[in-house]
Amino acid sequence: MASVDQVLINNSFITVEESTSLAKVKSELSNYDFVVVTASTFYVIQKDERYLLTGHDEASSIKKVIADTNWPSSSTSTLANLQANTNWNRPVLIQAENQETTIGLVTPSQWITHLHSQNEILASYFDTLAETINDAVTAVDYEGNVILWNTAAEHTYKIQRDDIIGRKIGEHFKDESIILHTILNEGRPVRGTYHRPNEQTHVLINASPIIRNNRVIGGVATEHDITNIVRLNEEIDVSLLIPKDNPFSSFTGISPEIKQAVDIAKKVASTDMPILLTGEPGSGKEMLAQAIHYGGSKHKEPFLSLNCATIPSGLLEIELFGHQKDVFSEDPTTIAGKLEQAHNGTLFIEEIDKMPLEIQVKFLRYLEERAFYHVGGTEEIQVQTRIVASTTTPLE
Repeated sequence: MASVDQVLINNSFITVEESTSLAKVKSELSNYDFVVVTASTFYVIQKDERYLLTGHDEASSIKKVIADTNWPSSSTSTLANLQANTNWNRPVLIQAENQETTIGLVTPSQWITHLHSQNEILASYFDTLAETINDAVTAVDYEGNVILWNTAAEHTYKIQRDDIIGRKIGEHFKDESIILHTILNEGRPVRGTYHRPNEQTHVLINASPIIRNNRVIGGVATEHDITNIVRLNEEIDVSLLIPKDNPFSSFTGISPEIKQAVDIAKKVASTDMPILLTGEPGSGKEMLAQAIHYGGSKHKEPFLSLNCATIPSGLLEIELFGHQKDVFSEDPTTIAGKLEQAHNGTLFIEEIDKMPLEIQVKFLRYLEERAFYHVGGTEEIQVQTRIVASTTTPLE
């Protein structure tokens, strides 16, 4: 018995001509595991099939016995071409790569053992990959039963692997909050989508259907936990960099460029027009934005900030426009975004050139019409929030 590429190949065999007597074949089966009868095709007789040869004339040729018993033939294959769709009704003869000599046989049970071993190896790679990823990884079958739940998922959702593997994922989460249900039903991937599977957790999710023969058989999702980022963003207040009572007094530069910038800022402070501040890092863009707010007619209203470079794109849209869940229920859940929170005041958007293009489209509509929709919402929201944006790159 030899193993090549983990496929067990039985090399205890002898080949005989079809004119060989039955007595000779039975004798050879005492010494070998297989007798291979060579004719226009191949016929394999296994040692444990000797009882099927009883009742026949010992002097008869094996050809006649095969014809009388309608003995099925065996297929041939090289090891490289051995596949699941090979005819496994009988042991398969394995030929050398030059296809001129037979090097052994593989039985159906040996092939099943090989496939089981390969599946275990693939599962080991998959499990190791899932544990190597820092994000929560979930895999479900086509019925929504959880088949993989990594350590990061345990930490993110405080659900132990033994409590969820083999169970419906809906047992732990509301159906409408499970992205993988959408993947199974629609068969399309999701990338970088903000998701809130429960009240305590905020994640960015990537999910893909598992497709075989044009049919969805499961789904895999990775979820990046951004709960701490969301909470930190909710807790942090904008640091006041200038005095409210005399906001432009902090700018003491004597260069013509600084004086010109401050003069323009004073003129536009009492307007509602959007403003773009351009300058190198550390040049005082946020100070000037605060001076414009506190030096104008909106000084009693909120001043909020949003940095496009530090917030993941999937969360940035939520932070800017807000989010609405359960739209068609009697009690929809609404989370106001910064545009809405800064109503009648000023929203300072830092590094606006880092804003993703798909969000720019929605933001442009707000600049033009002062209207937007919550993410997931259907009701138009109108607010009067003045925009001050900044960039370190000259956009022209």
